[in-house]
Amino acid sequence: MSLLSPNRAAGKPPLRRRRALRRSGGFLAADTISPANPATRVSPIRRALRRIGGTLAAASLLVAPLFLSAATLHAADSLWREIARMPADNHDLAAAVVAGKLYVAGGATNDYKGTGTIHNFDEIWELAPPSSSSSSSPTSSPSSAWSWRAVAKFARPRIYCGTAAFDGRVWIAGGDILHEDGQRRPTTLVEAYDPKTNTLTRAPDLPVALPRPLALAAAGRLWVVGARDRVERGQFASIGPGETAWRVEPDAPPKMWALAGAALADRLYYCVPDTGLAEFDPATRAWRVIPGPAQPRSAQVAAWRG
Repeated sequence: MSLLSPNRAAGKPPLRRRRALRRSGGFLAADTISPANPATRVSPIRRALRRIGGTLAAASLLVAPLFLSAATLHAADSLWREIARMPADNHDLAAAVVAGKLYVAGGATNDYKGTGTIHNFDEIWELAPPSSSSSSSPTSSPSSAWSWRAVAKFARPRIYCGTAAFDGRVWIAGGDILHEDGQRRPTTLVEAYDPKTNTLTRAPDLPVALPRPLALAAAGRLWVVGARDRVERGQFASIGPGETAWRVEPDAPPKMWALAGAALADRLYYCVPDTGLAEFDPATRAWRVIPGPAQPRSAQVAAWRG
């Protein structure tokens, strides 16, 4: 399956497009990096990919950022193209890919559909490629374009939850829940959506409530890490297929808050504020820190082509 379009000559997109992408969630696909194409070998493009991040689906790199700076758009313009608008602007999302479809869960916005109102989401959204049917009906016709739809609904809105693909399902772990009193509180709740049966079920609760966890799958387990504030050491747990309780793992480094990360070669990597890149090896159950720039950044991270 290919999402690719011919590379365009580098150049800053029109101002109207840059503003539109900053306002709402444009979903982008990446062209294949070719050694024969100088535009894809220059370091600014590689830096832009690391800065934007994304999720691997088939042979393409996908990313659903809500806000993109004009500089990032300019650097990546020869590589990225928009493929579908999200149903509404949303932010601080994680994503999961199951059976070639991408899923995001919950979220929040301060400008719901351009109305200037706050909205907290209680749905799981699915992004399906053009070859997929737009509904579960066997008589429905395939769509000719990428399309979003809501596939499941939570009992209450969920914000900043960890979302990952594991054991053929989309797992939604922790984060905040918006309660009837209008207050957001962190939760231990874990739910799993099965695209095959279109069902959302309860999974074992996390050992501790984490307001902004990150969930990653590696080495046959699902790993969730986060912290209750911006200072304390990270709380870390994992679960395997068929297990009924989470296993508490070694404490993570401090400041494991609002994380971005990726799994690569059965190791876990996390961008930790003011620290660098933290690596966890499931084989030895040990952490190490790879020092990096201390400059604050808000990024997404993905593993792609090793």
